[in-house]
Amino acid sequence: MEQGLRSESRIGPKAYIRAGSAFAGGTLARDVVTLTKIAGEHGQEAVLIKAILRSNEGHKDWAMRRLETLFPNLGQIKVAVLGLTYKPGTDTLRRSSSVELCSALLMRGCVVYCFDP
Repeated sequence: MEQGLRSESRIGPKAYIRAGSAFAGGTLARDVVTLTKIAGEHGQEAVLIKAILRSNEGHKDWAMRRLETLFPNLGQIKVAVLGLTYKPGTDTLRRSSSVELCSALLMRGCVVYCFDP
């Protein structure tokens, strides 16, 4: 699927379409929420978009759940987080999933080291 989409000239080989972690950042998340509001204003429920948002929320917690499984004494470890922004070359930290993860780790007593190239 990914290869087919990338071969489409209107999408291109550099499109952000690879399956991965939850979407974050200051624009896409806001735009998806805005779509649900616009749909509601026009009497539509936007079932698919709401499902995407629910799925995304579940994916956001994956890293923390995985760390808690691997390290039962999470507060006694040191964690390095590489990359804080949602994409290379950007300086915004709005809705950064890495920053949210760091905050959750700090609240659990971890020592957190961050680096954003």
